[in-house]
Amino acid sequence: MLILRLRLGALRMPYKQVFAHLYPQADRLLEECVSLLADGRLNIDCGAAEQIDIGLTESVSLSKVVMAGNRAYRRAFSPDGRYQLELDFYEHSGLTEYWLIHTDAATGRVRRAKLNTELPGLSLAAPRITIAPGGSYFIVDDSGVLRLYSTAHMADVGVFQVAFPNTENTVIALAATPDDRLIVALSMWKDIVLYDVGQRRVVFVRQIRDSLGWYDSQPAHILITQNAEAIVSLGVSDSTLSINIFQFLSLI
Repeated sequence: MLILRLRLGALRMPYKQVFAHLYPQADRLLEECVSLLADGRLNIDCGAAEQIDIGLTESVSLSKVVMAGNRAYRRAFSPDGRYQLELDFYEHSGLTEYWLIHTDAATGRVRRAKLNTELPGLSLAAPRITIAPGGSYFIVDDSGVLRLYSTAHMADVGVFQVAFPNTENTVIALAATPDDRLIVALSMWKDIVLYDVGQRRVVFVRQIRDSLGWYDSQPAHILITQNAEAIVSLGVSDSTLSINIFQFLSLI
């Protein structure tokens, strides 16, 4: 759609914050707290249900969270099981080096690539691997720098930064739209970064301004509508849940 292409072509997509609220930490899973209603409103159910009009102009779906918390995420597979990307590590001169191992099960071909991350011993800040919902590319969290590799050939299809290497900041939630076109990430230091895979560039950056300190590494959640008209973040600090909604501002 032409309007959407114009929106994504902007250097920074303009958003306004339309909702911000703090709740006692929910007993239920964060992914169960937010859902999209048939009429386009967002339903937030963290004890008491609220329906928020986020200005959707068409029926859309929400993105899928592909990485959250501090789970290891050591390997990922293509939907058909043919391609695998695995994280391996080696000790060298007192540091742990991290390598990607890409395997084509049909041909037996193996590709290897070294990541930038080098850590003194094993660490929770080690790189992680996942795959986009549609399976077109792997996503690697290389100490806060997200690297995208095509599923079949491990070709570079994009790179962008969310958190800073060698700091306490980490990527705590990562989601992609079902068509693999957009990726949105949330850092522990409350930065939201939206990346357009086709254009290979960051199109929106915002730091959340709530009264909480840095978010816990888990739980956390971030979502974007498939047409990029709304971004929803959920982060926890000191047993308090912060939900923030950003709505796209049309300039046309």
